[in-house]
Amino acid sequence: MAFLLCHLKCEDYTKWRAAFEEHNELRQSAGSKGAHIFQSASDPNDVWLTLTFEDQASAQGMMGRDDVREAIRKSGVIGEVQVFPIED
Repeated sequence: MAFLLCHLKCEDYTKWRAAFEEHNELRQSAGSKGAHIFQSASDPNDVWLTLTFEDQASAQGMMGRDDVREAIRKSGVIGEVQVFPIED
């Protein structure tokens, strides 16, 4: 399995989480098999998440899609999302 470990800051976690959930089909169409979301204990707008894929090619392909980048932008993310490709 391949994963993307992502770190981001958002304006408002509740708004960001709703937007994330609304785009579940978008992530699935890009090959994502699921996600786990974590919030910093000291700052709820500091978010870490893992996205699961069959392989790194699918994972990297998702992050290159314009519709994915637009969904991230509209969700209230501040700055850039840090993305780390990892495997188990």
